[in-house]
Amino acid sequence: MKVSEHWLNEWVDLPNDIQETTETLTMLGLEIEAIQRAAPPFTGVIIAEIIACKPVEQSDHLHITTVATSDHNTVQVVCGAPNVHIGAKIPFAQINAKLPGNITIKEVTLRGIISYGMLCSACELGLPKEEDNGLMLLPKDAPVGEDIRHYLNLNDTILDISITPNRADCLSIMGLSRELSLKYPSKTIPINLNTKSSITTKTIKSIHIADPDACPIFMTRIFENLELSQSIPIWMKNRLMRAGIRPTNPVTDITQYVMLELGQPLQAYDATHIPNALHIRYSQTNEKLTLLNQETIHLKPDTLLVCHEESPVGLAGIMGGLNTCVTNKTTCIILESAYYKPTVLAGKARSYGLSTETAHRFERGVDPQLVEKALERASALILQLCQGHCGPINRIETTHAIPKPLPISFRYHKIESTIGTSIPPNKMNTFLTKLGCKSQRIDDHSQSVLPPSWRVDLLTEIDLIEEMIRIQGYQTLPETKKIHYHHTTPLTNTQQSQQSIAHYLISRGYSEAINFSFIDPLWQQQINPDLQPIQLTNPIASDLSVMRTSLIPGLLKTVQYNQKRQQSHLRLFERGQCFFKKSDTIVYENRLSAIIYGSRYPENSANPFHASDFYDLKGDLESLMRLTNSDTLFQFEQGKHAAMHPGQTAQLLKQGNPVGYIGSIHPLVLKKLAIKGPIYTFELNDDALDIEPCNPFKTISKYPTIRRDIALFVNQNITSAQIITHIKQVAGPWLVNIFTFDAYTGNSTAAQQKSLAFALMWQHPNRTLKDDEINEIFNTISSYLKEKLDAILRN
Repeated sequence: MKVSEHWLNEWVDLPNDIQETTETLTMLGLEIEAIQRAAPPFTGVIIAEIIACKPVEQSDHLHITTVATSDHNTVQVVCGAPNVHIGAKIPFAQINAKLPGNITIKEVTLRGIISYGMLCSACELGLPKEEDNGLMLLPKDAPVGEDIRHYLNLNDTILDISITPNRADCLSIMGLSRELSLKYPSKTIPINLNTKSSITTKTIKSIHIADPDACPIFMTRIFENLELSQSIPIWMKNRLMRAGIRPTNPVTDITQYVMLELGQPLQAYDATHIPNALHIRYSQTNEKLTLLNQETIHLKPDTLLVCHEESPVGLAGIMGGLNTCVTNKTTCIILESAYYKPTVLAGKARSYGLSTETAHRFERGVDPQLVEKALERASALILQLCQGHCGPINRIETTHAIPKPLPISFRYHKIESTIGTSIPPNKMNTFLTKLGCKSQRIDDHSQSVLPPSWRVDLLTEIDLIEEMIRIQGYQTLPETKKIHYHHTTPLTNTQQSQQSIAHYLISRGYSEAINFSFIDPLWQQQINPDLQPIQLTNPIASDLSVMRTSLIPGLLKTVQYNQKRQQSHLRLFERGQCFFKKSDTIVYENRLSAIIYGSRYPENSANPFHASDFYDLKGDLESLMRLTNSDTLFQFEQGKHAAMHPGQTAQLLKQGNPVGYIGSIHPLVLKKLAIKGPIYTFELNDDALDIEPCNPFKTISKYPTIRRDIALFVNQNITSAQIITHIKQVAGPWLVNIFTFDAYTGNSTAAQQKSLAFALMWQHPNRTLKDDEINEIFNTISSYLKEKLDAILRN
């Protein structure tokens, strides 16, 4: 927010040193982003009036002018500006004047005519242009002979202040002066609110508010017989322009001025287009509105509108419509001052690609007590500068919906325990009074504090303590060493699991990736085409417009980025949230995903290139399961996933419940995403790898193991995992290991069959097993597999 130092100085007695003022604002929590001069240094420029003007012979643009520099002095000046004319009052640079750019004005001869100075444009003085070209024209009442710097207040300084979102009360001169008055003496500013002499009886016949909770206060006033052909006074124009607002017409300029002065946005409408009634309602399907910036927008269903009967005339609290805009030819207006609930307007302007000062204030919360005061202030200025008459205020107030500050219990000892030093109660009461708070004693150790209506950010005791520190001064806090005993609580199984998994994957050569939770809808469609993602209302980019339903698109995007930079060995993992919509509720799931691409190991002389494959990733996943003591709870079975190769995809089950997938990304998906393959990935629910209770300690057996190999012919649809599960059911408690060591499908096998060979190992903890015992178990296994899976022993 840009503000004039001189304007602030009318409200608060500021020091002469601007640096001291800026340091004070900074220590009060208002960061200064920039300090600018209202105009660059120059001297010798006064106000002059052109009293004679004639063209120079044989020139198509030069004029000989006679300018009055005082009541008795005139000088001759040659000027080439297209807008030079008799009666114009302009800045005149006298002989020896120093202009920006190190220019010194001297007596010169043009076309044989002596020129004793220069008539100046705004650009030549380093000021913003008001006209497309030509001289800077001053108001007719500008005093001839006065120094232009004094007349335009060009020795002013512009402060660009960063206001945090919670301090909407500082988005005005009045609000900033309240803050500065915490440190400096404040001044009594007589604000003209007198409109009684021009009151008529005309009002709007009907105002209806569809949702009083969204707009609990709505006030209007009608003005008639206005004269808007004249511009606003130079002092008001300068203040607007130094705040970054370009003047347009008197009524609009006054509403902007009052918003800067008091902090309450106002909206003016041409009353000839709204003769009967106003209706504040939400938008309907297929409605359109052309705004003041001449942009036509398609209205979204939850947008609050100001309407004439059923036709929208403006986005409530954001911007008015073009059809009802006030121009210099307007004679009758409706002036609106309202309070809109911040949550109703939050993000609405951005959803239409708009950014307005009005929306900026309403979204953060304005003072509901300002609505009528701002309307009266604007009314008085309009009547003063535009003449005319105004009707009474037409007001609608829904009392229960108007936000009211709630009392806060403030305990004195909390200050010392929070900041390490105490503040006397009488001093605290002084600070609270300066803030506009009302206090009521509860007992000797606490009081009840009621914040002012403009401080919507004061909600809890800690907020008041922060205010005490702010006013006291952060630099006054003593340096103390305070010992705090921090009692930690044990990590939950989930927290331990998350830490262990991250460290373990990093130790196996993976790097952790952190991607946005929103992704490109095209990538989402490739990975999870059957899931409808949640659309963002106001995405930061078109390729980041939906919430992710899987971590895989983000990891694939990272792989693509690295492939373009010639990385041939990638191992990445990510833990994050995926988002889904169930009914009208948004839910999320914590997921863990990993991806591998390229060589198995970083290439060097000891490691020739070996491409990573499915079993590399599966081995890493199984080692994670063993890390969390849960490997015996998981099973792999053949599965299907829209983004994975149908022959290289497995579904992961934990105690029979699906928890994730592992597989190779389908080549067609990789081709559409312009990624080189093969790429292998897994994704599973994060809580599936929670650390399970440790198995009880068992003494390591000193007795030998016995191995038996079993080779089987089985149907091709039967998986190794199914066979291993059945073997474990009858192999007895001494089975310590089982694995597949051969798989064959060829001419020697029958149609629709394959050969699988397994190694089984037994070991007894207390004795050496006998061959007869193992042979009996082996025969039982063979019979069981024949019965359950129709498996045939291979000779």
